[in-house]
Amino acid sequence: MKITHLITSINRGGAENHLYELAVAQQKENNNVEIIYFKGNGYWKNDLKKNMIKVTSFNPNFSSLKIINYFFFFFKLARYIRSNKIDILHAHLPLMEIFARLLSYFIKKDYVFIITKHLDNYCLRGSNHYFNNRSYLSILIEKWIFSKCDKYIAISKSVRSFFVKKVGLSKSSIKVIYYGIDEIAPKKDNIKKKLLIKIKQKDTIIFGTIARLVNQKKIDITLKALSILKKNNIKFKYYILGEGPLLEDLENMAKNLNIHNEVRFLGYSDDVKAFIKKIDVFCLSSDHEGLGLVLLESMINGVPVICSNFGAAREIISSEKLGLLFKRRNHIDMSRKLLKILNKSFRKKLSLNAKKYIIKNYNLQKCIKETNNLYKIELMRNNK
Repeated sequence: MKITHLITSINRGGAENHLYELAVAQQKENNNVEIIYFKGNGYWKNDLKKNMIKVTSFNPNFSSLKIINYFFFFFKLARYIRSNKIDILHAHLPLMEIFARLLSYFIKKDYVFIITKHLDNYCLRGSNHYFNNRSYLSILIEKWIFSKCDKYIAISKSVRSFFVKKVGLSKSSIKVIYYGIDEIAPKKDNIKKKLLIKIKQKDTIIFGTIARLVNQKKIDITLKALSILKKNNIKFKYYILGEGPLLEDLENMAKNLNIHNEVRFLGYSDDVKAFIKKIDVFCLSSDHEGLGLVLLESMINGVPVICSNFGAAREIISSEKLGLLFKRRNHIDMSRKLLKILNKSFRKKLSLNAKKYIIKNYNLQKCIKETNNLYKIELMRNNK
């Protein structure tokens, strides 16, 4: 089977990391897999090539004439698809969904067109601009894309529900396939920036977060919740792995809350597994996530989680036997959950339960099998 994945970038990120694992597994099953991407630093490029996966970007990087990038890329993409016989065209993230839909005006569609929806949001808003009010232009674009798409994949029930209720797509057109994760967390062959710091401290509970420093992640809620712990004379440290535009604001907030000595911003590192293994509790206070791959990574590595109760989190953490949820944007409720998880024996129970649950329900082989079965079903329909 010739499978061509289209994605906006192959930098580190939830959708990108998932595609890396999916593509490598598909290639190992004797498929002919390639990835075409538009922009970015190509983080996964060398690792994909080591796994015999063709990686292509047609982007000329005209920084002063940015609009030319889009026209140039699409022209090269259309010419490439026209001259190469493919079975599956699988698009990830809105830009590539639009490019894939535009292809139908220029070439004959003799392939199966699949889209994976990685976020429960309107296509013109992305992960950093999340609103409940409708985007009518986005809805028109989604329905236009849908008219040529054979099947949508949603990475959670929450994502599927959004496109059924808010956009008006039929439930039968969207299949839920959760991200898959190995028992050993995904690991890049050559870590670019290792985590060399010492985190563990005696008689001190270590909280940690992996996130871009953007509004969506609501790290300010975690800081406010932790300030309540300090007022209760709880010894803790809080480490944030990630970078972003809110760094200075969050550092100032930590100072104003008088927890700057307990909080440390580590910046960027791709040594994610090493970080997870060094902390006692993983905290995620996001407003929204399509699924939350970092939750799966933490849970499968035996680290208990505290998370805001966005839609997909309620699917992963379906009971307090698996982790603790708090009300979104509510630092008081989060502080209550932080106090509850201080108990070491309780954390151990959460760790054991969560690890077993993730291995059973979110394993990589299940994800790959369901995705490939969907391909085969749609191929048979197209060939009738």
